[in-house]
Amino acid sequence: MEGEGSGYDLVYEKLSLDAKPFPELESSFTKLVVTVKSGILDEEALSVIGYVHKHFVLTQKEAITLGVVATRKKLLSTQLSTTLQLNQEDKLKYWLGSLLDKNILISRGARKGTEYLLNPDLFSQAKLNLTPSLKTIEPYKLEALIYEDLRHNGESKMAEIQQRLAEVYPDDVRKTVYRMVEKDGLATTGAYRSRRYSLPKKNK
Repeated sequence: MEGEGSGYDLVYEKLSLDAKPFPELESSFTKLVVTVKSGILDEEALSVIGYVHKHFVLTQKEAITLGVVATRKKLLSTQLSTTLQLNQEDKLKYWLGSLLDKNILISRGARKGTEYLLNPDLFSQAKLNLTPSLKTIEPYKLEALIYEDLRHNGESKMAEIQQRLAEVYPDDVRKTVYRMVEKDGLATTGAYRSRRYSLPKKNK
């Protein structure tokens, strides 16, 4: 990324506010090709971005960061740094700016496990009749969702649970299932790919 207010950052800011994908760059020894696609990544994200842009004054860096998080729903700090092409992760705080202080974004976790996502309250404040995606579901709610899924469907493989909870990131489902097993909240049979998960007998 270049200095704020110049060059490609102006393009990235415009694309972020329009919920459009960032440019695709192809470089060779003799030329640089920049491809900008016209499609919108997420209509819901565009509505929320429009609301924020109308009610808050954001810097260019904050606008770009908001667009990235809004279209992806949820990103780890490492993923956000990579998307923003930051060589050092400690530079991320300058791109987040006041987004957390203004409660536009919220964070979960710590250090490299920190996740950034839109504040769910924005959906109700914007009166857009939108509901937060299951991709941003809070960990304890995901545990309850998995519990109910297994109570209804019985013993299941990881892939089967992930398929039924298709709107949730597969990695989030896997981590939550493992965490529930560690807390003795789930029972297991088999090993590796044949492992199945179920509720402990006392909870069935």
